[in-house]
Order: sequence, then structure tokens, then C-alpha cells
Amino acid sequence: KAGFDPEEARVKPTLLGADQKAWFLDAVKKSNATWKVWCNEVQVYQMRLELKRLPGVPDSIFGFEPYPVYINADQWDGFRTERKEVLTALEGVENLLVCTGDIHSFYAAELHADFDNVKIADKPLGVEFVTAGISSASLKELIGKFISEDSPLAFIAKSWTKAADGAILESNPTYLKHADTDSYGFTIMKIDAKEVKVEFVQVGSPKEKSYSGVI
Repeated sequence: KAGFDPEEARVKPTLLGADQKAWFLDAVKKSNATWKVWCNEVQVYQMRLELKRLPGVPDSIFGFEPYPVYINADQWDGFRTERKEVLTALEGVENLLVCTGDIHSFYAAELHADFDNVKIADKPLGVEFVTAGISSASLKELIGKFISEDSPLAFIAKSWTKAADGAILESNPTYLKHADTDSYGFTIMKIDAKEVKVEFVQVGSPKEKSYSGVI
């Protein structure tokens, strides 16, 4: 994260492009709908991981600092300048609800324009619900496969597969409310004029011959 952030700020990459971003912000801010539902392809909330949160990571490797990294820069974490611009523009919009997929896990998070400076008492400008996939490999499984057993960083992969959820929650304590990195499933949302109810539904692994559907 420390190495990526300055370079991203210098380059200022865009995920939306100028025309689409202008259209999107205008549409949301002018909407009279009770709930402003942003159906979003990649995760918005900042998903940092402090490697020191993983059990078994020795101090001799990273020192005594938390050593935060981004788990995946191929989502809004890789476009943090534009994310801050978009979320800042949406401050004051009532009932912003972001629905996301892509990362094969269940998450629930509060959204803020500046994730690095969030205090517990800060009011979120919206909420995000991320759904797992029914048949896609979970994030926990994918990362376990990315790092080979003979890699010098194999111990990180092993620590990750044992303690991913706790490490992510502890690394993002002010805005991340739920993390389940090792599930298959889908999400049901019930929206009415007064509230949104979200249910994460876990199903068994489709790789198992005894697959039984909803758990």
C-alpha cells in the first residue's frame, strides 16, 4: 500500500472514464428514488490487509509495523483517487446502496470518501453488500493457489487460509462489518420504502459429489 498509493495518485487511473462518471454522478444525485442502488462490478470498500494480523508472520520479515497491503488492486482499491472523487460527490445522497460481485466472497461494509481516516463515530455515506459466487472458487481458495508451496511466501498463503476472515476484519475495523472469504452462495435483497434486508445464502461446494444446495 505504501508503495502503490503515491504512484496511483500520480497516474490517476480511471475505472469509469470521464463521460460515464459524469453521467453516473448526475443520475444518482438527481434521482428521486428512495434507494439509490448502485449495481457495481468490483468492490468499492477499501480492502487492506495488515500482514501482521496473520498468525505465523515473523517480525523479522516485516518488522513490527502492520505492513498493510491491498489484497486486490483490480477493483476500486486500484483506483483510489477516482473512488474518493466519486464518493465525495455522493456525500449527502440519501440511502446509497451498493451491490457488488466479482470477488467470490460475502462482505458487508460502510462506505466513506477517505477510508484511511475513518473514525468509529463517522457517519457512512452509504453501505455495500458483496455477494459470493455459486460455483466460482472463493477468494480464500484462489489466494491459496496463487502462491506455490515452494515460494518464500508460502507461509503467508498458509496463514491466510487459516485466518483470512479475522485478519481482514481486524485490518479494517471501522467500516467492515462482515467477512466470509470462503463460501459459495448468493444474496437475497428485500427492499421496501422503509428498509433493506439482506440475506447471505451459503450453498455447498459444487465440487463435492454430495452437493446438497443451501446450507
